[in-house]
Amino acid sequence: MKKFLAIFLSVLIVFGVCACSAEKSIIGTWKYQTTVLGVVTETSYTFNEDGTGKVSTVLDVAFTYKFENDKLCLTITTFGIENTEEYDYEFKGNSLILTDSDGSITLEKVK
Repeated sequence: MKKFLAIFLSVLIVFGVCACSAEKSIIGTWKYQTTVLGVVTETSYTFNEDGTGKVSTVLDVAFTYKFENDKLCLTITTFGIENTEEYDYEFKGNSLILTDSDGSITLEKVK
């Protein structure tokens, strides 16, 4: 029983460290560019330590985020209507890859 408990606690610690690692790794500003009809548009996502952030293109739009069930959940409230998008996420060096049913975007860490 003690051996099982030790293994179980070890697994919990490993999962806890991984979850905290993702939450700390996302803090900062991330950018990506898209080109539509020859026009380059830059979008940036800023993630704060307190679970808030903003996405910036022409306008700044505030959001909240959390990690839940191995997904990054972004919630934007517009005119009192709350919309939450869930993304699979992967960190690769200075890149953050977000994937949903529409496809993937690769964000590059700025600061």
